[in-house]
Amino acid sequence: MAKLDPEFRTTLEAAFKHAVSHLENLEQTSVAATADLGTLRARINKPLARAGIAPDQVIHDLAADVAGGLLGSAGGRFFGWDVRCADDSNSFQQRVSRFIRARGALAWIWAIASQTSARR
Repeated sequence: MAKLDPEFRTTLEAAFKHAVSHLENLEQTSVAATADLGTLRARINKPLARAGIAPDQVIHDLAADVAGGLLGSAGGRFFGWDVRCADDSNSFQQRVSRFIRARGALAWIWAIASQTSARR
């Protein structure tokens, strides 16, 4: 098996750490969101930087931004809420936000792996 690119490995490790932390703290995590939608949108709605940001930093920032928006549920039968915006907007940030809320910890690993492999 080929070795992973060091940057890719670091990014996956960051996602893994956040996923494990989410799972290990489920008993202390509310099953309902503790941050309202406006707060979550305000945190995520950041201008793009002119210079690139390290991928693992993107993961850490995203984890901080969605704090209080991830549901404290790891049940295999929960597939997420269908969240629609009042204006039916379908921006990338809103789709990502819905995806992460719905899929919880596993979304971290999938999202990073799929985006990184797509660049190759």
